[in-house]
Amino acid sequence: MFDKECCQKIIAKVEPLLKREVAVLDLRNNIIAKSDSFASLNKINKEKTIPITFQSEKLGSIYINEDPKKVKEMKDVLKTLIEMFLEQETLLEKIPLKDRYLDKFVYDLLYQKSDDEDLFEQSKIFNINLKIPRVAITILINGNERNILTGTNITGEEKENYIQRIRENIGRAINSFYTSHKENIVSYIGDNIFVILKDIGQHQHIKESVDHFNKTIETLHYVIKSEIRNPLTIGVGRYYEGISGLSQSFGEALLTARLGEDLWGNDGIYHFDNFGVLAPVLSGLDKKACGYPSDMFSKFSNKPEVIKTLNTFFDTNMSLTETAKKLKIHRNTLIYRLDKIAETLKLDPRVFDSAVQIKLAMLFNNFLAGEAL
Repeated sequence: MFDKECCQKIIAKVEPLLKREVAVLDLRNNIIAKSDSFASLNKINKEKTIPITFQSEKLGSIYINEDPKKVKEMKDVLKTLIEMFLEQETLLEKIPLKDRYLDKFVYDLLYQKSDDEDLFEQSKIFNINLKIPRVAITILINGNERNILTGTNITGEEKENYIQRIRENIGRAINSFYTSHKENIVSYIGDNIFVILKDIGQHQHIKESVDHFNKTIETLHYVIKSEIRNPLTIGVGRYYEGISGLSQSFGEALLTARLGEDLWGNDGIYHFDNFGVLAPVLSGLDKKACGYPSDMFSKFSNKPEVIKTLNTFFDTNMSLTETAKKLKIHRNTLIYRLDKIAETLKLDPRVFDSAVQIKLAMLFNNFLAGEAL
């Protein structure tokens, strides 16, 4: 633990507080890490050093380029600070490196970064049986936890601790709720996204297992939220066979969560089948595989104005009067715009069925444009 990387972190913690040049020494008084402007030491003044101990073991010392009297005054505080840092480092090391490799493996699995044979070989490292039927569940963490996961104002260690805690809470929730079929995989795949690859039983009873699972998902949001204690959106994909099927289930789950947030709110659980007859159109994450054209509004030279008009129109429950008022345009001008939109799209936003298709296409295109993974 007490290596060069660890000692550099100690320097980074201590130097801004002391505003003095510092160096971390080993037991032979060799410099392990030091401030950038710190000169080499020809002779050690022991009165300028503070021993570094952890769990009753002496690891080395920290040398402070300061008056010995002032070093003595800050000795107790600095020792406590460094011991707390080392305690944190020890806890971080206890987070199995295997979990980080598992996250990478799951990412490759879901995004088909390796062929099936390689994935089957890698799965053996984690004692994962990829032949077990599973469905994908995505969890988008919102609220304060999301700010921490996606923010840049925390250290890597703090973020790792958050990820590990959330992963453990999700695992505990899923296993306490489903007391059988516990070959579940919980992983963090970036941004505010966690994924559960849910074991749903054996192949010979797959239909019954899927039906049973689907009947339980409404309660699942409450169970996981009780552990996370933060707003979260859950998306549930459908079951498909094989590794590619698991990837497809994940694609549906992630799309469902994101579109579910836009349509119904960011603190609920949504199943891909919630989209009803539109589900086949939305199937798949890849732009080329999706039924909706990603350039639906490309024919408009004034695209931003068109999008703003449609968003306002839908936000006011398709009220011409309210839309014109919010856009600060004449009602006849709005009607002209909507006529042009209907003519170009072959879908009239004033007709409910067409409006649903346009709105869903807008949400879907926003999802594709904003996709970070």
